[in-house]
Formats: sequence, structure tokens, C-alpha cells
Amino acid sequence: MMAAPGLISVKALLVSLVLLWPLTSSGGQGEGNVSMSLIKIAEMQVEKTTRSGKIKAQAHVVKKGEHLWQILRKKGILDRPDRVALCELTKELNKGIPNLDMLRPGDRLLIPVVDASESYGGKTPGVEKQKAEKGAGDAGNNDPDNREQSIRKNPQEKIEVLKVKKGDSLLGLIAARMSMKQSRLYNEYLPRIKALNPHIKDINRLTPGQLLRIPVLGGLKEDAAGEAAQASVRDQDQTGSPSAGELNDKIADSLGRLFSALGEEWINKGKHFIPLKSAGQVDLDGELFPLLACSTGMMVVVDLHNRLPPRIAGLIEASWGNYRVVHLGRIDFATSVARIIKACGYEKVYGKGEHFKVPGDLEMSIAADWIVTCPDDTRQDGMHAIVIRLLDGALSRMPAGLVEYLRAAGVKVIDFPGGGEKAPEQAQAEGSLKVITGEPEVIVGEVLSVVGKRFRERAAIPVSRGKKGEFSFTVTADYLVNVRSREAIIDISGLGPDLIAFLKEKGYGFLSLSGETSGFGLLKKLLEFLGISFREAPQNLFLLPGDGVRNVRVTLNGVAFSDYRGRSVLVTSTDVPYGIAVLLEKKGLRMVQISSPQ
Repeated sequence: MMAAPGLISVKALLVSLVLLWPLTSSGGQGEGNVSMSLIKIAEMQVEKTTRSGKIKAQAHVVKKGEHLWQILRKKGILDRPDRVALCELTKELNKGIPNLDMLRPGDRLLIPVVDASESYGGKTPGVEKQKAEKGAGDAGNNDPDNREQSIRKNPQEKIEVLKVKKGDSLLGLIAARMSMKQSRLYNEYLPRIKALNPHIKDINRLTPGQLLRIPVLGGLKEDAAGEAAQASVRDQDQTGSPSAGELNDKIADSLGRLFSALGEEWINKGKHFIPLKSAGQVDLDGELFPLLACSTGMMVVVDLHNRLPPRIAGLIEASWGNYRVVHLGRIDFATSVARIIKACGYEKVYGKGEHFKVPGDLEMSIAADWIVTCPDDTRQDGMHAIVIRLLDGALSRMPAGLVEYLRAAGVKVIDFPGGGEKAPEQAQAEGSLKVITGEPEVIVGEVLSVVGKRFRERAAIPVSRGKKGEFSFTVTADYLVNVRSREAIIDISGLGPDLIAFLKEKGYGFLSLSGETSGFGLLKKLLEFLGISFREAPQNLFLLPGDGVRNVRVTLNGVAFSDYRGRSVLVTSTDVPYGIAVLLEKKGLRMVQISSPQ
């Protein structure tokens, strides 16, 4: 079962960063093998009785976003050589917490108090006894003559001498040459390798340039499938050529920077020690096999040069449910990112061109190279979607205003590589967004201006007069405008039917908007009267240059038509942020927003 989102499991803690027992048949450390000394510190401490005796522990109150691995690292536990026993002791001290994999804010965690100035040099119960028992043997191994005697103990045994290369591990070298049952591997073969190589202090930590003696034992190929698998491993090892290494060395730094920008932890220093469930452990060079600790709880081993044999990768994944191994090799950066993202266990991954709906009142969606979503409360920054855009010749950085708008909606945008270039600011554009009230006279005046019609408001129209001026008849029109080469009256006040008929007889065009309560109903009648075509369907509009494959799309309901210069105009009641209106203006769209009545 996968670890709870956002929480690194205790298993993962013991797997990824803890040096476990040597790969020999001698077994593990005893329960009491805790090398530490107790010190006084200015924090709350308690004394607890454990199987190892009385232990002082420091109380730590868990904060939001913390998990066990982070806490122990900050306390210095993971930097100690006796870290395995200390982690087990931490589990024993916190039996009251139902599941250490799922720490909650406010949990009271007890952590063993240790003296950071001491390490393996301290006396650990059980260890000194083991040292005393094998003292004579160690002394003999330090003598070159005795070493050769030990090596030549079985003169009929065939020995293969290997020169260790960067990235080699003991299990990897064995798996690339032979297949055997794990019981035989750990009970017979590994102890023999250790005996053949007394010059190597720690057989589990090979150093480039070392000469490693490996016995060539007969009858170790136990099945044809195993032989085929190992042949495949050897073929893969051949791909570790200098050119393949150089290629991945160039993208490794970029991968680290990208996933760090996502808020994940890219660990490419030191060694990773991954114990296997049955026995033994896999040691990995962090520079060649970075470990990605994801906020989802997944731990991803990134095999940059495709050197890790599939059998070893399978053992790691079979031992730990929240571990994944990703093999890269001769592939490009985008393909590398895609493979790693797939292994991270995100809630959902949107590929290139797939649109993710942005939360909020404005109907907006975004498409990018990748978009990953995360469950609520799994990220310390509060983001629930991460947008990844690879900048190339066809894509430029997203404007700062749009980035901030999306961030406020819980969507983080990563333009990669970011470099030192700042995101472009959104310059104010004249007329980008005109907000008007829904009163009829305001709508009519704005539309007439936008379409370029000359008009007069509250115009006095002399309808009739006597021949000698003995009488005159004048009508006040709300708007007087020229439509299709004749004067026309737009009436909002509500002239009587007899007067309207009289005006029409005199040749005036007439539009009555009296009693129209809908701003959009009034708008459509006005456009029809003026002879201007319009569209009323929802408008899907892209905010950025280019097509919709990597773009931001907004859907706005309203009425669209063209102004007197041929530019598109959209009248909508949707509350459009000014920054969005500026981007639409740059795309050639003028916005008019009819505000809701207060």
C-alpha cells in the first residue's frame, strides 16, 4: 500500500537514508546496539525505560507538513553511524502514536537524546564483544602474508578480478554475472567474497579503482530465464559508454532543478543505502542514482545512465511499496521528465495539450507540457496543481500577472528553465476593460461609441410648424442617430404609440427600448436596429500567443461583435480581472463588462 500522501513512511526512512547491517551472513545488530550518550539540553526531556535500558528522550510537537524523516534529519539522527538502532528506538519510544507513517500536527513525538560529538567510537553493547571475539582474525587479515593464505585457502577455486568503476555496487556486479537463490547468495557467496577481499574495509561500499576478487563458482545458473535476464543486464551495462554518461550528466542538473522547483527533494549527494526485505542491501552512489523524495510519499530512484540491473531494481520495488526505479540512459530531457513524473504517484497527471480546469468563478483552463495535481494538505505551499512549461522557441514565459492570478487559485506555474529573466509585466492597455452599469442609457451610449455612430442625446426634433410660424411641434428624443442614411430615434423614456406613429410618418426610424429590463436583451435589439451582426454563443479565448496545446483558455458568455475599426468586442457580465482583459486586448479583443446592480 502506498504511504499516506505527503508523509514519508518509516520504511522509507529506514530504506533511503540509513546505513543498515553489512551484506554478510553474520546477521544484524542486536536490539540493544544503540551507540549514544545522553546530554542535557534546554528543551523538554523525559526518561523512558526501553529494551535497551533507561533512555532520555526529547519531546517534539509535530508541525503541519512535517514527517518523521525530516524531523530525524534536523535532530542529527540520520548523520550518525548508529542511525539504524536509533530509528528503531524512536519507534519503540512512540508506541502511543498509532502510525508513524501518518504524523499529524500536534502529535507529541519522542526522539532519543544523543551527543552529536560522539559516533561509532562510543561503546555499544554487543559490539565490543564481537570485536574481542574476532580480534585475532582481524589481526591476521592485516598481515599481507596471512591475507594471501586466506585467499589461497581453496587452490581449485577460480577467481575473477574486477576493477571497480564509478557507479558499481557489489550486488550489481554479482547480478550481472550469475543468478542464484538468495539463501545461497547471503549464506555462502557473500561471506566468501568478503574473505577474498580483506583489503576492502567495507565490502558494501566499493570505491572506483579498487580490485575486487569474485569467485567463479560452477552450477550457479539455475534456470534459463535467469541466464537470459543476466545477459540482458550485461547488454545494458555496455550502454554505459562515455557518450551516454556525458549526455545524462548534462541533463541531471536540469532534472534536479526542475523537481526542486516542484517542491520535491532531489538528493544527489552521498550514498543511498536500501535494505532488501529478505536480506542484504543495495548501495547506490547519489550522484549516479539521485533519489527523489516526493510529497506524495513515493521515493523514486533515478538511474541516470541506465546502469542498474533490472533484477536489482525489481528487488528494491518488491521490498518497498513506495519505491520506484526509473531508468533513463540515452533519452532526451522531456522524456526523462515524463518517466520520473509517472513514478511520483501524483493524484493525476495531464499530458501535453490536456486542459486542467482552474478553480474559481472565471471559467478558465490551462494546458502545458505537464500538469500534476496533489491532494489537499499534502504540500506546504498549499498548491493543489503544478503546471510545468518547457520554454523553447515556440513558448515564452508566462506574464507575471497571470502567474499571480493562477497562484491565488492554487495553481503553481513553473517555466523551465527559468534563468535570470523576469516574467514579462503586463503593460496597461488603453481600453482593455470598460466596466459599465446596466442602465439602458449607459449601454446605448457605450455601444454607439464603440461602433462609431455619431449621435445626440436629449435631442430636440422640430417635427412640425405653421407656414407662418404661428405654431411649432418639437419632440425630445433620448438618442438621435443616423441609421442607413436616415435619422432614427432611440427611445428609452417611453413615447406614446400615437406619437411614435406620427414620427414614423415623418420619415424617422424608431427603436423603442422602453420597458426592456435585460441589459443583454436591450443590447441585441440595439445591434439589430443598427444593422450590426453579432454572436451570442460562449466565447473560447486563448490568453497567450500560439495554439491551444500549451496555453490558457477562458470561456466567457456574452455578446460579441466588431467595432468601427473591425476589432472584436465582447460584452459580458462575467467579472473579468483586469490582467486577463489586458491579455485579451493584446489578442485583439476589447472587453466591455456590464456590472451587476448593487
